[in-house]
Amino acid sequence: MQLGQMAMSAAAVNDVVAWILLALAVALTNAGSSPLVAVWVLLSGVAFLLFMFLIVRPFTFALAHHEEPIPESVVAATLVIVLGAAFLTDLIGINVIFGAFICGLIIPKDGPFAGPSLSCSFSSS
Repeated sequence: MQLGQMAMSAAAVNDVVAWILLALAVALTNAGSSPLVAVWVLLSGVAFLLFMFLIVRPFTFALAHHEEPIPESVVAATLVIVLGAAFLTDLIGINVIFGAFICGLIIPKDGPFAGPSLSCSFSSS
């Protein structure tokens, strides 16, 4: 179990680094000769990561540990967070998938939000 968690963590870090490097390469290609665009993408990407992990993550922790059954408003708020993160990364110049991927990293994997109660709340509707 520990080996699997370590492998998945390493793969997640590898994906984050690859997306940032891809965004830098695309920014350099589209900017012509101006390296300021690449610096903007790099600094904005780091600021986005800090924002997501330091500000949004505690909010998602509160959402994920909501009472059971999980109300539809919690699911809708989670969707808004994912779409907002995708929109922000698109504004920065990084692919929208990066924002959704970071949301997948910051949403807690324990509690009623990640368990079978979520699927039960959808099937009972």
